[in-house]
Amino acid sequence: MYVKDNMHFTPKGATTLAKILSVEIKYKSQLNPISGKVSLRTNSLYKTINKASKLKSKKYNKKTWKYMQKKLKTSKKLLYSITPKQKSIDKSNASLKKAIKKLKKVKNTNNNHNRAIVDQNYHLISNCSFVFKSEFS
Repeated sequence: MYVKDNMHFTPKGATTLAKILSVEIKYKSQLNPISGKVSLRTNSLYKTINKASKLKSKKYNKKTWKYMQKKLKTSKKLLYSITPKQKSIDKSNASLKKAIKKLKKVKNTNNNHNRAIVDQNYHLISNCSFVFKSEFS
C-alpha cells in the first residue's frame, strides 16, 4: 500500500489506515519468501505432448487411444496450470510416454481385403487366358 507523505488524515482516518497497514504487515509476514532460482523443467513434457498430439486415432486401438488421450489431457492441464510442481511434471511426462508406448496399432483389415480381391481377380484372369489359348491353338 502506498500513502503519499503530504496526505493528512483525521484521527478516525489515521486509525483506519493503521488497522489496514497492520493487517497487511501481518499477512506479508505469513508468506514464505522465495529465495534462489525458481524454474521448472517443462521442455520434455512439452515435447511429449506435441508428439502425442500428432498421432492419428484411426491407426490405434480405441481402448489404448482413449487411455492415451486421458493422459494427454491431464498433461496439458498440468503444463498450463499456475502452480505446477517439478515432481508432478516429471510424473506426468513419464505417464504420457508410457501411454504412447502402450498404444496398440489396429490391424489393417481393409488392406488384407484388397489383397484378397486382387488375388481373386488375378486367378480369374489367368484362367481366362488359359481358356482363350486353348480355343485358338
